[in-house]
Amino acid sequence: MISPQLTEKFQQLKLSAAMSGYEQVAENHDIERELLDKAIEELFDIQLASRFENSQRLARKNAALKWPLAMLENLPINDESPFSLEDIQVLGSCEWVNNMQNILLIGASGLGKTTAASAVGNGAIIKGFKVKFLKYRHLIKALVEAELNGETDKYIKKLNRMAVLIVDDWGLTPLTDEERLLLFNLVEEREGNGCWVITSQFDVGDWHKAVGEQYIGDSIFDRIGHTKFKYIFEAGSDSFRKINAQQGGKNVNK
Repeated sequence: MISPQLTEKFQQLKLSAAMSGYEQVAENHDIERELLDKAIEELFDIQLASRFENSQRLARKNAALKWPLAMLENLPINDESPFSLEDIQVLGSCEWVNNMQNILLIGASGLGKTTAASAVGNGAIIKGFKVKFLKYRHLIKALVEAELNGETDKYIKKLNRMAVLIVDDWGLTPLTDEERLLLFNLVEEREGNGCWVITSQFDVGDWHKAVGEQYIGDSIFDRIGHTKFKYIFEAGSDSFRKINAQQGGKNVNK
């Protein structure tokens, strides 16, 4: 009789016909079941590991993270870091994704917000979530192009298939009236459909300045800014980039 562990792996690999023929093969070759199960499990483990590695590689390629090698466990945890060990563990669990909670990474340029966002994205990819990384200016440009082509709804639906949407340098580019409304439309449509991970030099209380209009800025904040996952990168502290360089890193945490 097939063990529950082996049955699970047959099912994971969708090998229903092979599982049905297991008993016959074992009897035909008079193989000791324990040895047979062990050999098959080892082969299945190799196949499952290969599938996982390939799926992770494809997911990272599709996510287009700025720093694809950045990992949560490599982020510094010290008095100058916005993260504690508990923060790293919570972010790595990805319960925030399941609960559709947003992450805000706020601070001046060069302190490592993009690295942290990439690491958070990798943490979500490891857990099997779809992730997409976009520069704020590229997002705005893509929304405008979609509008010109009559494909705004299609593009927003595409973004909403991503469990985690990372937007880097939020608010850095001034918006026209049209761009402002397109961004608001995306934010409104995404509500309840996925999470945001946002890096910005603007604190959330100043988002109306970044957006360029009080009402829309406040409306966007109301949909994104209410989160317990807000991390402030203090100016004057060593950036993640500098720390990584001192540790001999190579394009891992920048």
